Amino acid sequence: MVTSGLPLKPIWNEQFDAFLRVNGPWKTATELTRALNAAHGTEFTRSAVLGRSFRIGVRIGSAVPRAPQPEPARKAAPSSKGNNYSSEGAKAAGVLARIEQAKSGEVPSCDFKPRTADAQSRHVPLLNLGPFGLECRWPDNELNDASQQTFCGAPTAHGASYCCAHMAIAWGIGTASERSALKTLLEASR
Repeated sequence: MVTSGLPLKPIWNEQFDAFLRVNGPWKTATELTRALNAAHGTEFTRSAVLGRSFRIGVRIGSAVPRAPQPEPARKAAPSSKGNNYSSEGAKAAGVLARIEQAKSGEVPSCDFKPRTADAQSRHVPLLNLGPFGLECRWPDNELNDASQQTFCGAPTAHGASYCCAHMAIAWGIGTASERSALKTLLEASR
């Protein structure tokens, strides 16, 4: 048999599988790989041992006693300002109070305002929109008379999903590198 001078790749057999089944739970993956290679004169990698043990259902190192992990350092006690809580009990009480507030129907004030565009929406239901890429598919914040979600429906450019005004909201102005690349492309096309 003629070889190219490269070492032959070891092939898994039942003897190696038995070695993994017997020693796998008691050794870490690195220890198991070293022991397997020393005992059988092979050159398996740690990844090969882990992969094979997974495929034959051996849990590597499952019986190895682990050193206890140190507890993570506790954070300093929060200050009494704002919504910080001084103890876990107070934090839980705050959560419970918000749950009760939600159950009672009280809605806390909110400064959220949805982003809107200057586009004039036609309030078209989804099923009435034309072929994809011809009308804007931006959802309105209103329902029509039949309680259906309506969409902008304005004409789109270049087969896009949105009209130009809604495209600006969806995509934004881009990162600095994207804006400079666009500027470079526009200058190069002139």
